[in-house]
Amino acid sequence: MKRIAIGVAGLGFAGALHARAVEQAARLDRGPGAPALQLAAAADPDPARRAAAARAFPAARLHADWQALVQDRDLDAVVIALPNDLHADAGAACLAAGKAVLIEKPLAPDAAGVRRLAHAAVRARRTASAGYVFRHSPALAWAIAQAQTGAFGELHHIALTHAEDYGAAGAPLGWRGDAARAGYGALGDLGAHAISIGIALCGPVASAAAIQSPHPETGLTDDRTSALLAFTSGAQGSLHASRTALGRKMRLAVEISADRASLVFDHERPNEIDVCMAGQPGFVKRLCGPDMPGYDRIICAAGHGLGFADLFTLQMEAWTRDIAAGAPGDLGFALQVEASLQAVRASARTGAWTLVQAMHEAAA
Repeated sequence: MKRIAIGVAGLGFAGALHARAVEQAARLDRGPGAPALQLAAAADPDPARRAAAARAFPAARLHADWQALVQDRDLDAVVIALPNDLHADAGAACLAAGKAVLIEKPLAPDAAGVRRLAHAAVRARRTASAGYVFRHSPALAWAIAQAQTGAFGELHHIALTHAEDYGAAGAPLGWRGDAARAGYGALGDLGAHAISIGIALCGPVASAAAIQSPHPETGLTDDRTSALLAFTSGAQGSLHASRTALGRKMRLAVEISADRASLVFDHERPNEIDVCMAGQPGFVKRLCGPDMPGYDRIICAAGHGLGFADLFTLQMEAWTRDIAAGAPGDLGFALQVEASLQAVRASARTGAWTLVQAMHEAAA
């Protein structure tokens, strides 16, 4: 491929970040022979968002509906950053039209939508990935790589927290507060990211026991979810997701206990991680630098730090690298996360420990 022409469906918070990431990834030194990346088109029903996109991305074709991207024969790939209830329709249509997809999390509000996407990806044989962007955070990517090589030994416990305050004090949530459109509340908005890190570090979740608290005004979606997680590896875990945590802006906190190491990380301070290896008297703070995955793709100087938007650039580079190689993408990993989300939600409804159904079998 000499060029990958990309469209973005949805220009809200996440969609705008994805659109910028295309242009940022295009400017990276991606090596000889790497295809050029182009933000060729975008779609959003909001005229104000389209006007802003016209100013920011003057070369992109702009449309009022995502269906126009499906029909655009010039596009090789589409980012799906729409409300959750549209993910399955848009993703399956793009795949059927021969386009690679990157779908924001959660993949769909329900199991039927997720399975539909999985089957569409198998039929299309195109790269299909999901927007679990924090796996590209250099400190977390380093921890994941170390865990996978066995450097930490057996992982015993992981505590996962994703807390923010954008839903506190009755703040309007838009479609995210609509159970029919979102399917989830804090669990899908925030807990999805935390569970993705837990699975990347510890492997698949086997079962979950959870409680949820609904939105105080509408009662339609969860504003707080807490759960115990049992991983197939034998590791134990805890999860807390809240969008009503006053003062918290981006607290994706991860604490790991293992045979040969303990780690503490918080994405409110994304460029450092506290590490205690066996034989050390206590924790040592490590600043992020070029020795951590992805960091040197953005900047070569240790300790200077990356930001949230940089993670979208790293994700874009990884996704388009898979497209160029004809690789399937990371949908198999995403299906594990989605199955875990559904088990947590089901447990909160029944009050019982709930087994994680192997949704990845839908893609077999």
